[in-house]
Amino acid sequence: MHRLLLLLALPLALAVAPPGPPESRILQKAWTGLASTPNGCPDEYDYFPGGGLRIFWCHAKSLASLRDLQGAAGVPIWSSGPHTVEALDLANHKAFGHYNPLFVDRLADALLIGRRDPDFRAATQPIYDQYLRPKARLAWQVHDKLERDPACARRELDGYVANMRSPNPEPMYYGRWFFFMNESYCKKGTTEEQMFDQGFDGGYDGNVADTLVGFWLRRRLDGTEPRFERALEDLLRTYDAAWFEGPKDRPAP
Repeated sequence: MHRLLLLLALPLALAVAPPGPPESRILQKAWTGLASTPNGCPDEYDYFPGGGLRIFWCHAKSLASLRDLQGAAGVPIWSSGPHTVEALDLANHKAFGHYNPLFVDRLADALLIGRRDPDFRAATQPIYDQYLRPKARLAWQVHDKLERDPACARRELDGYVANMRSPNPEPMYYGRWFFFMNESYCKKGTTEEQMFDQGFDGGYDGNVADTLVGFWLRRRLDGTEPRFERALEDLLRTYDAAWFEGPKDRPAP
């Protein structure tokens, strides 16, 4: 599964990178082609600009590489795991990339220029609205539900770890989280068939929610959850303040 910081970071970087280091110039030049980017993953159904985290990356990677993002942060992306700066190992079901905490902090700080510059924020608002808003909001809602039901979060984390440690891990394990935002999901004894008939994905786009649950569980495992939570909150307060600070849908845990 693709990683959330790449999703949150890339459109802003593409839009606003000022002249300067080569990485910034590459990102600035690449932004003009975002709307017409090809699907770089032939095996992935192309939902873009809708869909989840992976299809976003399948398009965005043609504009800026992992090496570009690492160069912008000035530190390695990963502290351990199967990924490299050349490619994400998305077929690995027994291990995942552990983020370098300093990379998370540096890239988030570098990209959220709109916190300090109202003109900059206004210029990049359409980018947020078109490419990030639905995914950023759902990322917050998924995390919020995990936070409000620690027992459910613990069960999902334990099950996820057990699957990775299995001799033959289920490659589609994350599919269970399609129903995560259904109000009945965390209630013991609720079957998938019941959720199909009673609320389905809860109206929160289960095809995106399933990748986000996996993302937040991995961040608990690599210790960067608070850093990503802070980066996401900063993004929402900067570009989506009325929604973030107002009443929001919060399905029962």
